[in-house]
Amino acid sequence: MNLPWEALGLRRFLVLDDGERICYEGGEPRPQADCGDCPRVSYGGGDAGTIDLELLARVLLPTLSDHSLDGLRARFSLPEGNGERIAGLLAALVMEGLTISPQLLSVLGGLLPGATGELLARLAPLADEAEPAVPQQRERVAPPRVSATEALSRDGAVGKGLAAFEDRPGQLEMARLVEETFSSGGKLVVEAGPGTGKTFAYLVPALIHLRDHPGARVVVSTRTKQLQEQVYGKDIPFLTERIAPGVKSALLKGRENYLCLRQWERVFPEVTEGLDRDLLIPLAYLAGWLFRTETGDIEENHAFLGDPKWRELWPRLSDSPHRCPGPICPLYDDCFSAAARRRAREADLVVVNHSLLFADLKADRGILGDYDYLIVDEAHALEGTARDAFTSSLAPSTLDRFLWEIHHLRGRREGGWIARLPMPSDDPRLVSLRETLGGLRTANLRLFSRLGEELPSGLRGFLPPLDPFLPQVERIINLLSRLKGEVEGVGEALEEGTPEVGREAERLSGAIDGISALYETLFSPPQDGYVHWYERRKAGEVTLYASPLEVNALLAESLYPRVKGIVLTSATLSSGEGFSYLERALGLDSSPEDVRYAVVESPFSYRERMRVYLPRFLPPVDGDGDAYAVMLSELIERLTPLQRKVLVLFTSYRLLHAVHSRVQGTVLAQGIDGPRGKLIEQFKGIEGGAVLLGTDSFWEGVDLPGKDLEILVITRLPFPVPTDPVFTALGVRLAAMGRDPFHELSLPQAILKLRQGVGRLIRTQSDRGAVIITDRRILEKGYGKRFRMALPVGYEEPPTLERLVDDLEKWFSHGD
Repeated sequence: MNLPWEALGLRRFLVLDDGERICYEGGEPRPQADCGDCPRVSYGGGDAGTIDLELLARVLLPTLSDHSLDGLRARFSLPEGNGERIAGLLAALVMEGLTISPQLLSVLGGLLPGATGELLARLAPLADEAEPAVPQQRERVAPPRVSATEALSRDGAVGKGLAAFEDRPGQLEMARLVEETFSSGGKLVVEAGPGTGKTFAYLVPALIHLRDHPGARVVVSTRTKQLQEQVYGKDIPFLTERIAPGVKSALLKGRENYLCLRQWERVFPEVTEGLDRDLLIPLAYLAGWLFRTETGDIEENHAFLGDPKWRELWPRLSDSPHRCPGPICPLYDDCFSAAARRRAREADLVVVNHSLLFADLKADRGILGDYDYLIVDEAHALEGTARDAFTSSLAPSTLDRFLWEIHHLRGRREGGWIARLPMPSDDPRLVSLRETLGGLRTANLRLFSRLGEELPSGLRGFLPPLDPFLPQVERIINLLSRLKGEVEGVGEALEEGTPEVGREAERLSGAIDGISALYETLFSPPQDGYVHWYERRKAGEVTLYASPLEVNALLAESLYPRVKGIVLTSATLSSGEGFSYLERALGLDSSPEDVRYAVVESPFSYRERMRVYLPRFLPPVDGDGDAYAVMLSELIERLTPLQRKVLVLFTSYRLLHAVHSRVQGTVLAQGIDGPRGKLIEQFKGIEGGAVLLGTDSFWEGVDLPGKDLEILVITRLPFPVPTDPVFTALGVRLAAMGRDPFHELSLPQAILKLRQGVGRLIRTQSDRGAVIITDRRILEKGYGKRFRMALPVGYEEPPTLERLVDDLEKWFSHGD
């Protein structure tokens, strides 16, 4: 394809690539040509006069998951040579731009700086927006009506659709149990280890039931949005086509995940015409995506989420209940959030995450509507998510952000609800509103500044009696009451001519009630069954919490009775001695006759594929911390010559930092070298050996199959943090009941987490690796037997570091 280089001002351009400077003319290299004054093109870096292809790619292809030069080269099948790959990428991005609407290109050109923006502006009059491809309708052939186990057999609908199908007895057993639950109701708790194929084991019976029972509804809940999207975007389409083509499915997330078109119309001019010039590039990432997205789900937009400014901009643009006027909004028909909720209400099968599941429970099913069956994947996290969902929190920003929505100044420009009112700015009612807002900001700042000074200095702890602060709290509550009256008064005065203003005033009034209730709750003595605590965050900012100690009664009374059947599944639900901890924590012991428990077989041959080492030669973890860190660092360094990838799991940043400062070589560390997702991608991209140091979030949800992880080091048995206020209060509560907090709470939680950590190693049938647990308590303490029983295989006790490394070297050599 001949590209309009001349019209783009690129008849000649200079490619800057890895130190080389190569002149191009008409898109072809001209090494001898004089390019002294030519436009410059590079990937990343450069000044405003250089066309930045990384920035251009992120704007034109915001949903692409990998905007690295290697990722773009693979996306466009570009040549590898220096110069050629940059020139090829420029041509590919120009062709991409020619398929986009001229209007969008003009907008993007105005948002991007320098030569990159000028290129898009020149591209706009040349573009010819591509017509969306019309998917070809294939004639559907109704699949045979089979049972779940038949569908999952080698000759079944699923088996025939997978090139690498494997018989999995555990999957078949789980599918049979889930099918029985759909047939007879009740509760099924099923532990299905890695490789079982548990997602298909619950989705296939669910789809068959929906196919055979029109009008029935099933909700699938996952802990993470990542698994939620995999289940909805990959697994359900594959299975629906083969088993139940008529079943309608939907994905639903919390409202804050969707862009609000009304807010976009408000914020766009605030940024482009105001003082927020540093937000223009993330705004461009949004604009490039907004014109083309069908869902408005920000998780699609990898370019935006990869920008450090996204956290500042997104709260101003996302959907929010208190600023949504509902159906009277002029953009309601195109509202992404409303459309997602509507699709979910109309769907037979809805995929949500645990947080949204409990938000719906709090709203008395006002979000999802009635459903018959619930499947909870990653159910080991259900207790914690339920507690978080019913925890109240209050930070200085809680009130400040809300007041910002009502009124704020950016330079001399007013923003917020007040700025949109059809009233003169000097109207006495608005003057009074601004005074009230100012009084609230000042009172809130003084209250939390004093809290920061007078609360104990620890990072977190129990809230002491807050009686000395009550006069300040009473002033804030009174000001909130005054604010509510003023907002309602303005809304009522304008409602007849501008109903949208009146509706928004109602929403703001309701939000004021909610914030006022937070101050009343958190500055009063805790209710029975709750603990009040505080946490110091960045720059010493204090956040207050009111958390329920136990959620078992909540689940037993409010969730379970409202469904005919429920399936709770995860790779780790038992803690060495059955499901007793889970029974109590999730309220399953309230009707034990209604619950079935099962552990289904994993297809992995752990005896052949995994080694576990429990060395005694390290110092005790609860002794001299420096001595332990030194020996642990030496062990990790002795592993590096093996040229294997090593994941080291910590329970504290202190030990992680101590080890990181001592270990040489290719080492990546959480909190030092980048966030979790970025570190994992970097780790995967390294050829040969490397070490990744991670804390709490790396113990689960990390998938590093094959050569990406061959040695796992666990530095400490993962007991809950003893200073955590919720954990401590739970222990006190159990002790007051005459029960043993260590054996009923601390130990089972630690065993479950250890199993999660060990589960990072073997992810596929062909994986092979070793686990090294360096905490001697697993061998020397009486409770260590419980941990050892939870390991997938037996263990070795190497007497010295040399013996450990030698055995590892021989074992890996034999496997290679």
